[in-house]
Amino acid sequence: MLFIRASLIALLAGFVLVGCQSTQQITDSGSSDPIVVVPERVSVVSPETAANTVIDFSSKELGLAEQMFNAPNLYLTSNTPLAPHIKAQFIAATKQLKQGQVAAAKLAFDKLTEQAPSLSGPWLKLGDIALARSEPAMALTHFKQALAVNPNNYVASSRIASLLREQGDFDGARQHYEKALKAWPGLVSAHINLGILYDLYLGNKEDALAHYKLAQKLNELDNKPVNKQLKIWIIDVGRQLKARAKRGG
Repeated sequence: MLFIRASLIALLAGFVLVGCQSTQQITDSGSSDPIVVVPERVSVVSPETAANTVIDFSSKELGLAEQMFNAPNLYLTSNTPLAPHIKAQFIAATKQLKQGQVAAAKLAFDKLTEQAPSLSGPWLKLGDIALARSEPAMALTHFKQALAVNPNNYVASSRIASLLREQGDFDGARQHYEKALKAWPGLVSAHINLGILYDLYLGNKEDALAHYKLAQKLNELDNKPVNKQLKIWIIDVGRQLKARAKRGG
């Protein structure tokens, strides 16, 4: 049966279960789920094999996934209403950024950090701009400020985790992915990225498999199509664990 760390269960501690948080809403960051950061990963499992393999989910794991799926998204539920003019400025600056007007957008987000110091979204956007300009140190500073303003900003936590992983600070990356999951246990990208971290960098295949399978089950609960790449990883890591068990490792 799949090994589930106590830390996964602890992510739910203190949460009051509410309705599903899968519906995307406008937040002060402009993003509800950070992207999955996927490094090079060699798998011996072919897509054909994966397509014909049924993933076994234990009842314990299913129950944990259901709790995570129904747990509150603290980032969304803790946000205070924005003043109309602040919201309009943020939306306008985000539009400028999408249109490639980076300098103008940066000025607008800088201004918003002064006008709305309790808003974490502008700091997050400034961090993204710094990343696009290949300024990781500056990006990290901005993301940390976003998190200081709003500890439940799981997008900022995930951005920080990715940067720390690139810098070789794997334990720091783990802590920030777990911080993101404390804000929203149902955050699929954080489960996948944490699984990758355990799989490729920390050598903890049991926890890697746990997070991969939780991510797949969360997608299923959200009526999303099967993630074929994730399924391959689940099968691959499962085979590695079985092979290690046979060797007595």
